[in-house]
Amino acid sequence: MAFKVCYAYGHEGVLPGIIDEQPACRSCSGVRLNFDCRSCGAEDELYAGARCRACVLGDIVDNLLTNPATGIMATKLIPLAAPLKSLKRANSGMTWIRQKHVTAFLRNLAAAPKINHDTFDELPDSRTREYVRGLLIEHGVRPQRDAYLVRYQAWATQALERVSDPQNLDVIRRYIHWHHQRRMNLMDEVTRGTFLRAK
Repeated sequence: MAFKVCYAYGHEGVLPGIIDEQPACRSCSGVRLNFDCRSCGAEDELYAGARCRACVLGDIVDNLLTNPATGIMATKLIPLAAPLKSLKRANSGMTWIRQKHVTAFLRNLAAAPKINHDTFDELPDSRTREYVRGLLIEHGVRPQRDAYLVRYQAWATQALERVSDPQNLDVIRRYIHWHHQRRMNLMDEVTRGTFLRAK
């Protein structure tokens, strides 16, 4: 079965039949199979419960982003749910979202008291975290932030923890904050080169 253009009629959709050895739609071929999604009505290959993959994916997203304590989705997560539900290839979206680490991340996010950059920073560092953060920024839920400045601040915290001598610690802390970080704070955007040189 293909999802292309009907040889006989030009219908674009599910083509379960064959006419003159070419794929054909239900109307032209007389094949009596149901390919209409029970939820949205779209003609598509049905995935589960007479529903298309896009509708099943939508339910998975709603479930993962609903706070288990309240039973509702936080208002600020609704703009995140929309692009996740409308991924161009719903089957790829389901494969991605059903990975244990992605599922766990979205459940943690749904239960978080606030949806801000600090909340994200407290969650385990991963590509999933940054991908979801990027979606929130792209859709205006969170403001853009200077990624290299944030990375420098995280590096500086760890670097200071490695200094054991109190006198050296004071000097290094001042150098980190008053020389490098103050200069970065005045920049429109911290470049990768500036970040690496400061480290």
